Amino acid sequence: GQVGFGKALPKVQYALSQCTLGKCLVAENSNGICAVFLANRDDQLLEELSAVYPHAQLGAESKAFADRVDKVVSHLDNPNESFPLPVDLCGTGFQKQVWQALQ
Repeated sequence: GQVGFGKALPKVQYALSQCTLGKCLVAENSNGICAVFLANRDDQLLEELSAVYPHAQLGAESKAFADRVDKVVSHLDNPNESFPLPVDLCGTGFQKQVWQALQ
């Protein structure tokens, strides 16, 4: 889609999965993982995603994307493991500093 003066919307793809914490949704854009949501139901996850990324698309059935989603789920299940994927942090400057300190 287009936004503004010919600017393309960033492509965001997502996948629904399951982890020990419940249902989860993993989204990524060209910069990395941009969202991880947890909820009891898929419709709650999709509602959260559409509030942040209204133009997100269900991820293609690619092995590479499925592997990245599996790595996120593995990290949710075992948070002491390192997180080997790039992330696209969005927020205020202060929020980004806090998130980077926590990595």
